[in-house]
Amino acid sequence: MNKLKNLSFTLFFVLVCLIFPLNVFSMEKSLVYIEKFKIHSSEKEDQYLSEGIDSLLKSLVSSADGAVLTDSKSNEGFTISGSILIIENTSITSASLIQNKQIIESYNKKSDKKSDILNNINEVGILFKDIIESKTIKSSPAKFQKQPEKKQQPDSEIIFLSEQIPEEIIGITIVKSDYNNTPKIGWLTKTNFNISTITDGRLETIASLEIQPNFSPLWIESFNKGGKSMFIVNLFHNRNKSFKSNLYFLKNKTKTIIKDKSFPSNYFYKSADLASGEKIIIAKQGDFLKTELFRKGIKVLNTADFSFKDFHMKKDFEFFPGIAGGNFTKPDSNEWAFLKANGVIDFYSNDLKKIYESEPEYGGSVTFADYEQKGRDEIDSRYFFPTRVISIKGENNTDLLLSIKNQDGGSRLLQRLRFFKEGYISGISWDRISFKEVFSTRIFDGWISDFQLFDINNDGKRELIIANTDKSGGLGKNPKSRIIVLPFDN
Repeated sequence: MNKLKNLSFTLFFVLVCLIFPLNVFSMEKSLVYIEKFKIHSSEKEDQYLSEGIDSLLKSLVSSADGAVLTDSKSNEGFTISGSILIIENTSITSASLIQNKQIIESYNKKSDKKSDILNNINEVGILFKDIIESKTIKSSPAKFQKQPEKKQQPDSEIIFLSEQIPEEIIGITIVKSDYNNTPKIGWLTKTNFNISTITDGRLETIASLEIQPNFSPLWIESFNKGGKSMFIVNLFHNRNKSFKSNLYFLKNKTKTIIKDKSFPSNYFYKSADLASGEKIIIAKQGDFLKTELFRKGIKVLNTADFSFKDFHMKKDFEFFPGIAGGNFTKPDSNEWAFLKANGVIDFYSNDLKKIYESEPEYGGSVTFADYEQKGRDEIDSRYFFPTRVISIKGENNTDLLLSIKNQDGGSRLLQRLRFFKEGYISGISWDRISFKEVFSTRIFDGWISDFQLFDINNDGKRELIIANTDKSGGLGKNPKSRIIVLPFDN
């Protein structure tokens, strides 16, 4: 009887393996070593390309099934090597994929613009990734089939990748002035407010201003006033536990940043997209950091004379959330979306009745203000500031919501610490029942601090401009950031 049971079990196991030829017991891996690309150029500034190329290739190749990046060469594994030759604006990108000391694939391309180098590296990464994946799969038994993936932006579509910045970018904003029609990027770190442009394929910083002592930067916005690019920098005074906002503009002749002293500084400012397509600057009066961060109702800033008018939204917030208005369920519905610090997106009707609450998986910020009780050194409360949401026109005359979606390396709700292992931009539709992710960018290591939707290269199409920060190696490492531009409009 026992023999019969054992035979039945054996036959059943063989039958399962025949019907489902799955590799349960082992998964073959391919080691991939990426050499630093050699940059041959008479300009020292071009050497920064090496780090960007290395980061981009690692991101692309690591997404191949079975690929494992390694810090040393292996004869059995793969090696990627290459070089960039730059003569004035002309560049030649060369790359090789090597296995068992033999070149199994090569790439060589000449471009008339230096800005094409990263596009060429994207092509290299995708070409080599596919080869590595196919060779790994061919040498492995059949695998579990993956579930269909959501629609994701192709990895190849990167328009611009800045050099590495040795600290976290807290926020970015973009505005176009009438001076030379070149979009200006305002971006914040813990130490500086910077104004830059993308010129000849590189991030060129026009001017920089050091953040005042004892202040922490929290948020940045911008608008155009009389042809000038104006930048609002929201700050938190670490000693007084109070809020302050400064307005700056760039003096084009001297390339210096000037403070506008007539600007109302005791407000916290955020931009908001309305269902009409209009973008406005909304403001809430800043209070000392107590139980609630802000007091009184929301105002709308008149950017021409810095006056205020009441906004019809009278709701009080413990936090000042990311706000966007839109026709999310049907044309002319005029609803509101609020992204809160805990990652929840609340939807409200036009008369501000709550009608939906999402799961706490959106946003994800590491920007905070600390409140310490008098006579005590330890932190009593830590307030995290919600990230940005943007509403855009979708299909059927309804709107989509763009939001950051940072994924946790630890618990999102830790009071003292947040650490995100990866993040991306998500495009969400809502039908009053559930969210549906209809668009997503590629996934980036680390987290996305902020993003904008803007025609950054004056080609008539909007691009996604992303501030990406990473702490590779763990919590104790210093953050490093990049500004990345992805296509958005077809």
